[in-house]
Amino acid sequence: MKPKRQEVELAVVGKRFIALIVDAILQGILAGLIFLGLGMGGVGETLQMLLTLVYGWYFLTRHDGQTPGKRLMDIRVIKEDGSSIGDGDAIVRVLVSWISGAVFLLGFIWALFDQRNQTWHDKAVGSLVVNA
Repeated sequence: MKPKRQEVELAVVGKRFIALIVDAILQGILAGLIFLGLGMGGVGETLQMLLTLVYGWYFLTRHDGQTPGKRLMDIRVIKEDGSSIGDGDAIVRVLVSWISGAVFLLGFIWALFDQRNQTWHDKAVGSLVVNA
């Protein structure tokens, strides 16, 4: 059964940006602690990518679409039909976000001009970022 579509208020791009910065800082601290604890110092590009993937998947799917940064900004990720984001969607969303950032940040900048404030990674999985 498909969830009933609900009226939602889209999150403004500024709130999304602040949430992104908070999450990046938290991931950096977490990665630093892990790498120092394991004695891996500068090893970590691949492990950093894995940490980012797990971080995004875990919080988007197990915490009602809210990473710590999104929770702080009182926003969350949902599917366009109002349902919660699933495991596969969360993973694809993180992977496409890397592309969004790698191409001169165009995938993120796109949200400034999009009617629903969607980035490329939102469009890839049919997600919206809304006020919680």
